[in-house]
Amino acid sequence: MQSLYFYWLLVCSLISTAVVGQSLDYPSFRNISLGTNANTVHSFAQDSLGMLWLGSNNGLFNYDGYALQPLTGTKSPFQTFVYCIALMDSKHFALGTGQGVLLYNYQFDRFESFPAGGPADVRSLLLVGDTLWIGSIAGLYCYNTKTRELVDYGKLFPKNIAKTAVYALDKVGDRILIGTYNGLFELNPAKKDIISLRLPDYKPGSNQFVNSIFSIPASTSTYVGTEYGLYLYNAKDRTLLKTPVLQNHPIKAMASKDSNTLLGRHRRWPFYLSASSAADSADQT
Repeated sequence: MQSLYFYWLLVCSLISTAVVGQSLDYPSFRNISLGTNANTVHSFAQDSLGMLWLGSNNGLFNYDGYALQPLTGTKSPFQTFVYCIALMDSKHFALGTGQGVLLYNYQFDRFESFPAGGPADVRSLLLVGDTLWIGSIAGLYCYNTKTRELVDYGKLFPKNIAKTAVYALDKVGDRILIGTYNGLFELNPAKKDIISLRLPDYKPGSNQFVNSIFSIPASTSTYVGTEYGLYLYNAKDRTLLKTPVLQNHPIKAMASKDSNTLLGRHRRWPFYLSASSAADSADQT
């Protein structure tokens, strides 16, 4: 469902489109204004009641299909950048914000406490079972939703990048892929060890900024978006293949229309491509 709304947001938020592949017969959507105080949408999610929520550069908004409403007043301490949203259960969202992780009870319209000592400036969230993985500018953390224990995973990284900024998280099998400012890593939560994954064609010492990671549902394809192009991750041998398309473009975000169509954004423009074709081409390079 989240990928569906990401696709919807891409279509209605941009007028011009750049595409790769055949033309799609997209319907038309009405562009919805956030008002004068918010001009950027960073994230969105749908709750168990069907309400659509949007995280902006000026707090959280909800949309019921008819009207868009800001959640908080202009003087609220929660009026901050909302970079990511994770649905926790039938009552709660976790919000990754410029002030750290905020827990919001959407059934009772109130913010609830989160353990002290967590990171500020949170850019990515991933819920796996009872564990909420938190990617922040200060590094990787995890939060147990049952015990409310917060753990700093930064010490598992190599010493020279122990507090590297984490921008993307995704689960592949029993591992967690971690996209950082200094490359791609794979975490084995059971063994609590992290290994670095080599990005092909990157020169030693060059920036290896991983912006996004996305696994297409109902398929075995996992894509890694970097500042310099798109890569396909092979979970069997833990290798990455450079795709023959969308190279030398920063891949900022990805989602899927179906099990065979990858949607995304590089620089300002959205794109789509056949995921199976990209995978086949990558295998041949």
